[in-house]
Amino acid sequence: MTDETTMIADRLAIHEVMFRYGMAIDRRDWDLYRQVFTDDAIIDYSDSSGARTDLEGAIKWLAEVLEPFAALQHNMTNHVVEVEGDRARSCTYFLAFHMMADGNGAETVLTVGGFYQDRLRRVASGWRIAERVELSGWMDGAYPEGVPRPGWYGTNNHHVPALLP
Repeated sequence: MTDETTMIADRLAIHEVMFRYGMAIDRRDWDLYRQVFTDDAIIDYSDSSGARTDLEGAIKWLAEVLEPFAALQHNMTNHVVEVEGDRARSCTYFLAFHMMADGNGAETVLTVGGFYQDRLRRVASGWRIAERVELSGWMDGAYPEGVPRPGWYGTNNHHVPALLP
């Protein structure tokens, strides 16, 4: 393959990783979720009241925090990736819809918009996320009771998207 063909193939493969991530979260398919990350991945959900942790720690937290939602839909939108050999950096915007049954036969939706800043590594099975930082930029809708709101919520200190250095 030419250098340009390789670059395009790498970018498409990395896009596929992002799409699989969304599907894994929405299905709460933790085996598929594991396939998106390297075994030694560090995942930072601290902006969403989680922690900066390893893969299994992230899965444990996600399973707990997503439990109240009846349905989820994560959409990956704008995507920028820089590939350097077997390593890459990316920034992927997301729109995430979290549906909750209200107990009265109706539903409410919490919509979150933000972006993932990732470092990726090519391994034997393909491109995988080695480090992820999730940063939300805005929220709209009902917020789950008892879950602390992010520090930026209700302020002018919202996050600005960038590639990880």
